[in-house]
Amino acid sequence: MEQDFYKSFKWRYYDEKTVEAVIVLCEGKKKVWRSIRVYDSMWLVNLSEKDVDILYWNQILFDARDISQDLRF
Repeated sequence: MEQDFYKSFKWRYYDEKTVEAVIVLCEGKKKVWRSIRVYDSMWLVNLSEKDVDILYWNQILFDARDISQDLRF
């Protein structure tokens, strides 16, 4: 899992079709959009402190019927 994405962070959401958390990033002056897909919440253990903070303060977006899965991320 890559680290130090906090500067490019825009939002995160739960993708019910792939059962993954998706972190959306936008980088550079040309606004290059990309995403990081997280299948297992254990992948988040090696994040930098600032990455953890940005994920903590920006709650994941999800559909109400998927709440049990979303709370893992």
